Amino acid sequence: MHRAIRRPPALSIAAMAVLALSACAGPDSSPISVAPIASLSASAVTESASALLATPTASPAPPTETPAAPPTPAFDPNTCPLTGLPVQGIDWSQRRAILVQIGNSPPERPQSELALADVVFEHLAEGGITRFSAAYLCHAAQDIGPVRSGRLINLENVPMLNAIFALSGASDGVMARLSASEVTQTWLISDGGDPGFRRLEARNPPFNLYTSTEAIWSAASERGWIPGARMTVLPFGDAPSGGSPATQIDLPIRPGITDVAYTYDTATGLYLRSMGGFPHTDASTGQPLSAANVLVIYAPHAETDIIEDSLGSRSVQIDLSSGGRAQLARDGQVYEGTWSRPDVHTFFDLKDASGQAMRLRPGVTWIQVVPVEFGGVVR
Repeated sequence: MHRAIRRPPALSIAAMAVLALSACAGPDSSPISVAPIASLSASAVTESASALLATPTASPAPPTETPAAPPTPAFDPNTCPLTGLPVQGIDWSQRRAILVQIGNSPPERPQSELALADVVFEHLAEGGITRFSAAYLCHAAQDIGPVRSGRLINLENVPMLNAIFALSGASDGVMARLSASEVTQTWLISDGGDPGFRRLEARNPPFNLYTSTEAIWSAASERGWIPGARMTVLPFGDAPSGGSPATQIDLPIRPGITDVAYTYDTATGLYLRSMGGFPHTDASTGQPLSAANVLVIYAPHAETDIIEDSLGSRSVQIDLSSGGRAQLARDGQVYEGTWSRPDVHTFFDLKDASGQAMRLRPGVTWIQVVPVEFGGVVR
């Protein structure tokens, strides 16, 4: 049974949390290259996690020149920084991006007001289940949820968007890592007694925690977190050159458990999202979720020794700093390229095969974070 994890009084906390998650079945899809993360051996996972998390003890290498971060696009008050779409009447002195952790296990579906997010990260949590980090800035949302616990990826995507971080709590091991980072400067935790959250009687706990942009902005304003906050501006512009047709994108993140797909709708120019062969709908509208951009980020994944649920599933460390392969699907085309992040406070610097900038189409962006060895299917 779920046990609430509260903000710890100190950093030396045992790595234990009990969070019962279930999985959903879906049609199997075969990766086109190598096996997904589920096929890693226990020894390989342990070695990978150790290499990723260990603190070097050898003598430091001679200093090298640090690559300069790409210039931040100018902030236009008449354009949403996270979607590139025109906006009117927004008082930016009262706005700051909010990143909300939203669950994606079967009892948490359908989620509410994911359709109002400007950017959504989908990433592995544990046991083949994914979780969403949804960013809200340019739309007001009244019923965001269900709000769930934080993961290690939030060490990277919260500073990336300079966001207020809304979460229910975290396992002891994850909480210790988050508590030692800059994320603590702008987080609101329901299990820690912070304001901005409410429980809905219509759903069973722990899947009934919800929030709203108004509640989060109000609580953040009282803490002085909003005035003067830096706005992360995503790169929007014309489509790159050299694309290939992409009318169907299949992402068997964990075949038979988490099968995600996007189908291009020529009438709207958007990708419609489905899971397990069925449309992934928003509880607030009943309509399928859609995206102008589907950005696939291939990143190193490694299991840690942090236990996340009663089955012994382990937390996943995802590296969003080292760079690697990227695929951008927009306008019915897919573009092959790379991503890098010289600075933890910047968005992905996307380049195509020729080294030119890959820019997003104005609109909502879904970012699918997958293991380096993952093979998706585009057709």
